[in-house]
Amino acid sequence: MASIIKANQLQDFGGNSILTSDGAGNVTPNAQGIKNVPAFRAEKASNQNIPNETWTKVTFENEGFDTNSSYDTSNSRFTIPSGMGGKYFVGANILVRNAGDVNTIDYAIYINGSQDDTYRRVHDYISGTSQYQNSTFGFVLELSASNYVEIYNWQNSGGSMETNGYSANNGTFWFAYKLIGV
Repeated sequence: MASIIKANQLQDFGGNSILTSDGAGNVTPNAQGIKNVPAFRAEKASNQNIPNETWTKVTFENEGFDTNSSYDTSNSRFTIPSGMGGKYFVGANILVRNAGDVNTIDYAIYINGSQDDTYRRVHDYISGTSQYQNSTFGFVLELSASNYVEIYNWQNSGGSMETNGYSANNGTFWFAYKLIGV
């Protein structure tokens, strides 16, 4: 005897709808259930000074895209929408200038206003020269609905350091997307 399972909707363990059926054999994938969404990309509109030895929030004022209106340019936060909790890949590319006297540059992911993960870049510096340093990093994070994520920067040049704005595919941006199947 064959077993039969009848359902109008298939959900993942997080309660997110993956597939629906109209009862007549037509199955429709739910766009939210089978795609890596929500997803966004945000870029810096202009240069930003990062003070010496102070964790400073990096602002990203322009959206490249935002699938679920989950990124807010007014506060540079990515907020997980209701019902969209899960694992997310969060990454960034940060370009800094006047990094000649910087020995250490740290970047951190903050979740709900608290530091979560950090990435450290240590380099051999040349005192008194104007250098550019580019760092790319990423983290897989378990996030719940209404959690918000931000990027922070710290450096020890002895003075202010400039985080560059984004232009012509060069500069500072960050992004995130929900991972499916994990």
